[in-house]
Amino acid sequence: MKGLSYLLLCALIVNQNSVAHVPIPNTFILCSLSVYKHYKKKLEEMNLSDKFMHCSMSCALAAKCGPQESLMLGVLKEMGDLMGYGNAEVKDLIADTHGVKIGMPYFLKIKKTENVFLTCEDSCSCIYPE
Repeated sequence: MKGLSYLLLCALIVNQNSVAHVPIPNTFILCSLSVYKHYKKKLEEMNLSDKFMHCSMSCALAAKCGPQESLMLGVLKEMGDLMGYGNAEVKDLIADTHGVKIGMPYFLKIKKTENVFLTCEDSCSCIYPE
């Protein structure tokens, strides 16, 4: 949870000092925390590739919280990795983008699913099999 706390702190700082003056709603933080908490442990237990985890988490975040929020968290996570919290990779951002593309139609209500997490896992496993 330490990594997510760091990301959300970054999001709040970016929100307060936004160059574009686009505020980050508090509902984004609550939604992101909820999805992350629910899904992170499950993904780690699956013991699959890092790219699969990026894709699946970004998909779930995009489907539940919105595509912009999901992409922002992906970028903030890689920024945190650059600062020493992990291993930053451009391919992680590509996997995040794949996940957002999969999850966005569910957020926009273009597609429906009984279980968005299972849908994200199935779709991402096609892109990142292991």
